[in-house]
Amino acid sequence: QPSPKGTDHSFREYYYALTGGQENHVTGPYLSMNSGNLCITASKMAADPLHGQSTILCADLNLSKV
Repeated sequence: QPSPKGTDHSFREYYYALTGGQENHVTGPYLSMNSGNLCITASKMAADPLHGQSTILCADLNLSKV
């Protein structure tokens, strides 16, 4: 289930990596607090040239289903 809109993710590993200059990032395996499953997060910085902003797109992947 996605986090509510406006949730602060600035302390997440992928946020630091992407705002530090990486274009994409994959975390190491971790135990999800939401589902209890072993997961990884794949993320990518996406530019919005129309509005001059960037957005971080990320997906949590359940390792038992990958």
